Amino acid sequence: MAKATTIIGGTLAIGLCAVSIAANYRFGTYLAPGIEGQVYGFLGGFADGLKTILPLAITAAWFAGQKIRASAGLLLFIIFSLYSLTSALGLYSLSRANSVGTAQSGKLTYTLAKENRDTIKSRLDKLGQTRTVGEVEGDIAAGKANKRYATTKGCTPAEITATKSRTFCDQYARLNGELATAKEADDLRNKLLAATAKIGGMDLSKVLRSADPQSEALAKLSGFSPENIRSALAALVAILIELGSGLGLWVATGGAVSVKKPKETKQSAKPQPGAEVLNEIRETLNQPKRRLKSRSTPSPSRPTDTPGLGRQLQTCPIEQFAASNMKRKRRAEVTAKELYQAFRNWAEAAGIEPPKQTAFGRTMSELGYRKERRGGAVRYLGVELALAKPHLAVVNG
Repeated sequence: MAKATTIIGGTLAIGLCAVSIAANYRFGTYLAPGIEGQVYGFLGGFADGLKTILPLAITAAWFAGQKIRASAGLLLFIIFSLYSLTSALGLYSLSRANSVGTAQSGKLTYTLAKENRDTIKSRLDKLGQTRTVGEVEGDIAAGKANKRYATTKGCTPAEITATKSRTFCDQYARLNGELATAKEADDLRNKLLAATAKIGGMDLSKVLRSADPQSEALAKLSGFSPENIRSALAALVAILIELGSGLGLWVATGGAVSVKKPKETKQSAKPQPGAEVLNEIRETLNQPKRRLKSRSTPSPSRPTDTPGLGRQLQTCPIEQFAASNMKRKRRAEVTAKELYQAFRNWAEAAGIEPPKQTAFGRTMSELGYRKERRGGAVRYLGVELALAKPHLAVVNG
């Protein structure tokens, strides 16, 4: 299962590395036109590829004791990662800007076309109902055939003397004005048809869609501007690509370094802490016709042969344990559970029936050990467990 996970993770990491290399190459081509852009593209791609395997080399060098080589590799990894990060950030920003620009350009085109159509329609509404150009031109042609048009030499102001001639010429002038209005209305109608056709040919599902729906949606939720959201997204995508491509393969393969633990030999094996003490206790308990007392007073018929043994026999087992296995230390502490378990181990090894934890805690308080409840556990303050040899009170059975 672990091997399959490593294979799958390594494959995905390599795929992400390929995406990162392609992004660096693509961004490099934007830096300069032609061959120079290709050179920058390959430079960025190769640097990103080297960045991918650097963590493996750094790990191997470190465990091999080559600290200088590992440090140099780490420096290169940081430099390549920074360059690759800026490349990914730049490429994302360029792509997002092109997409947003295209959407905004389409929306602007639609808006201008609609405004132009509305302007034409408003102008037509102001002109009102007009006759066609052909109708007006027909009336003008009829007026030119009138004899008064000839006597006034085409309605020349100096030739207009009679009242009927003046009336005729006024009507003829109005016909010329109506002709101009008819021509303008005809031109506006043609423009209106063209504007309407242009709007009708647009794909409104693309034109009216949001320029950047993701950024605009996040902007509404967060209160930030879409521009700030786009910048944050660009940074997030760039960091994601760099972390995945830079450390993904190293994490998936477990660093590609297996450190073998040295085998323990009988010569190098060290006894566990307290083993010598337990062995001595067992040897004492196995001695014939001898037993261990937890609390006793010297018997008149059985005087002590060893100086000071009577004082030891009068000592409570908890006090013996505290004196031999605990030491006072400023700012040290030990939990009540841990201390009682250590006492139980000591008592069982010494052949003593340990009292209940409540009695143990009460005796510890009587001996002057301070405790308090903190973090959900009772703790003894100013003391710590020591691996000293316990003192045993031993008498003949």
